[in-house]
Amino acid sequence: MRNVEVAERVQVAEKLTGDQLLKGASGGVDAFAQLTQLRDALAVNDVATVLATIDPLQNATEQVARSRMTVGFRLNRLETHRSKLKETTFQTRQLLSNSEDLDYTTAILELVLRQNTMDVARNALARILGGTNVMSLIG
Repeated sequence: MRNVEVAERVQVAEKLTGDQLLKGASGGVDAFAQLTQLRDALAVNDVATVLATIDPLQNATEQVARSRMTVGFRLNRLETHRSKLKETTFQTRQLLSNSEDLDYTTAILELVLRQNTMDVARNALARILGGTNVMSLIG
């Protein structure tokens, strides 16, 4: 069985096969064989064989229940890591947005402040130079 890495150092088994679930792969009970044996025993009214299939069928039922629990556990782990990944993605986007996006209100206020400062400086310089056009000095 192959494992899939779902997070750093976290792996989940890729699948649970039908053979593992119902046919007794990996040392389990072959539910189909037991059901076939039960059907055949019922058809010929073979009470001893019917009784002999009860325990193996109970084991097959427990095997299916364990498999369902295993799959549920895997799904739960995947959902947990999916939620963590979504949260991490959200936080990363938030950090990126905070560092890269322009705050237009702050930028406009800063621009207006700088323009006002420049106007005041230009007017002060014009008074110091006695009415000379400051722009003609620059050009």
